[in-house]
Amino acid sequence: MEKKSTLPYLWLFLSGVIALSYEVLWIHYFRLLLGNTIYSFSWTSGVFLFGISFGTYLSTYFLKDKKRDLLKSYAFLELAIALLSLGSFTLLMATPQFILNFLNPHHLLKDGMIAFTFIFPITTLMGLSFPVLTEIFKENYVIEKLYGINTIGGGIGIFLLGFLSISQFGYRSTFWLTSFLNIALFLWVFLKRATFTRPQSEQSDHNESQVPFSLGAISFISGFTLLGLEVVWFRSLEIIINDRAYISTLVLFCVLCILGLTSWLTPKIFKKKLTPLYFLIPLSFLFFLIADFLAPQAFLVSRSYPRVSTIKTSYVILCFLLPLFTLGFTFPALLNFKKWNGVGTAKLLLLNTIGGMSGTLIVSYGIIDWLGMKSFYPISMITMLILLFLIPQKKFKSLAIGACATILTIFFLNFEPQVFIHKRDQVLFSDETPSGVFSLIRRKGKLEIYAGNYRIVATYDTENVTHTQNGLAYFPALYMVDTPEKILTMGTGYGISLGAFLTLNPKEVISVELHKSVNHVSPYFKEANRQWYDDPRVEKVIDDARGYLKRSREQYDLISSNITSPYTTGGSLFLTTQYYQEVAKRLKPGGLYSQLVWGPHLPEILHTFVKVFPYTKAIPGYDETDVIIIGSFEPLKMRKDIHTYDDQWPLYKGKYSREETFEIGEKIMEESLKRKPDFIVDDHYADLTHNWDRGLKFFWIYGP
Repeated sequence: MEKKSTLPYLWLFLSGVIALSYEVLWIHYFRLLLGNTIYSFSWTSGVFLFGISFGTYLSTYFLKDKKRDLLKSYAFLELAIALLSLGSFTLLMATPQFILNFLNPHHLLKDGMIAFTFIFPITTLMGLSFPVLTEIFKENYVIEKLYGINTIGGGIGIFLLGFLSISQFGYRSTFWLTSFLNIALFLWVFLKRATFTRPQSEQSDHNESQVPFSLGAISFISGFTLLGLEVVWFRSLEIIINDRAYISTLVLFCVLCILGLTSWLTPKIFKKKLTPLYFLIPLSFLFFLIADFLAPQAFLVSRSYPRVSTIKTSYVILCFLLPLFTLGFTFPALLNFKKWNGVGTAKLLLLNTIGGMSGTLIVSYGIIDWLGMKSFYPISMITMLILLFLIPQKKFKSLAIGACATILTIFFLNFEPQVFIHKRDQVLFSDETPSGVFSLIRRKGKLEIYAGNYRIVATYDTENVTHTQNGLAYFPALYMVDTPEKILTMGTGYGISLGAFLTLNPKEVISVELHKSVNHVSPYFKEANRQWYDDPRVEKVIDDARGYLKRSREQYDLISSNITSPYTTGGSLFLTTQYYQEVAKRLKPGGLYSQLVWGPHLPEILHTFVKVFPYTKAIPGYDETDVIIIGSFEPLKMRKDIHTYDDQWPLYKGKYSREETFEIGEKIMEESLKRKPDFIVDDHYADLTHNWDRGLKFFWIYGP
């Protein structure tokens, strides 16, 4: 065997690139399938890890056959991964209706069954790879370095394919590029397999295959804490820099690169001993303590300008990057502690990945929902104490445990589980769920609703807000022959538009809102929203609105969408060709769709809209940079007098006549459609959420 060949490192690096690129793609398409919530991120990450775990477990049996050509087997595993991924993403890109009908909003069991169906078989095959290659190369290569290069490959793959490729070419093209790399890796390994031979069985008999309970428990707990931290980090970044499609890419990139770096450094630091953990784990403990005290300040300035601030940067470094770095040594230190064979390595990796899956799902479905995101920090401090207790070498143990236990006791005497994004004397209502942080505040005598750090709409009592929110109902009503019997409205906010829909005298209104807390705060705005929350005609649905629309079997006379910024992940998904096609399926003959759209990419959004709806009209929204647009499949003719709703519908900016308002709207739309669009908004591309020149630059500098 070539002792210094770089091929094993290159193969493991490339396999990491491929595996994590698939994960980024799964995260995107599960957003479309399960909704844009932490649930979809958690199930993708959780099942990804569990598949790796199960594959690792199977490798313990796979490796017992001493006559097996392992490199040939590995090559065909990569081929199988490529073929199964083709089937998985083909179905996800155009999900059959029977799968959509099966799903329920935020249903733990059903969400999991779908995630397992699409992801688990593929990641099981991925889980076989590392132990198999370890068995071949263990005599001439350092296992921790092999693990490190595989992990770093995953991080760099996420950045190059999952970020740059997606922003330039879109999700679908990135999948085909990843598949090409997958096939290339299969061919490369298959053609080069004769270069390497498997070590003789007597060589591996001297290596450890039995994992002591204490080491297995350390492996499990470190995985639990690290992946739980990843979920909390994902949620935190959604708040302090706002919801962006690339946040999951950024988080995974940092996590994998740091874990790869710690794996690479472990042989130099640990020297076949676990003693350095007595210093590194208390450091992690200290960082979690700092995180708890720093979090309120970081979130309190989440809306400060410029977007990148010292306090936010410090929070990310002290609360995530540093504990990730110190904890990242734990698992590779276990690999370094003894000379494990492929079976021993597989067992340790199995426990670590099962712990990671448990951390991802428990934090998402349990800790955040029941106790709040900030409660993860004291839980992590407790896990640090358990890790110190489990380390088999006794040196420094009593001192480290005693110091941490004392600090933890003092901490719990002053623990405050809730985190606020605004000054406490301004907060009237605050709630944290897996769908996000929701706040109602009073500032300068005015009430405002926030989803995360994003204000849902401007202050509710300003003229333009009342004009725009009412316009979502009254503008399309002017073009309808009959009273709409059934209305679907997506995005409740203050409830002004929902109250306006009720004045049209429908038989039923379906109100779909992602944040369940909206219903709790609606009474604060009863003078503006006509107390819609007490109207028996309203059916309240808490769900991701696009997912609900996909699963709905009903048809409606009028559908309306009032979603947040187009440059958030959730908002952009309500501006794509595929979304408008879903709306079209749910409209009755002669039905209308109304939506508020805005942003520097207004021409692209309107070109996408008219591609689906052949007949359109527009009026200005909050300003001349945004419009309320209505679409139909039949010619739009005004059926009521233009002044029908004057008593209930404020004039635009309080001064323009109704006729002038309609003229302004048509002019905005005409000028936007004259401009050649840079792209058509599509589910399979990332033009809005990744576009810096006109989109993110505007949002980053000027704020929500």
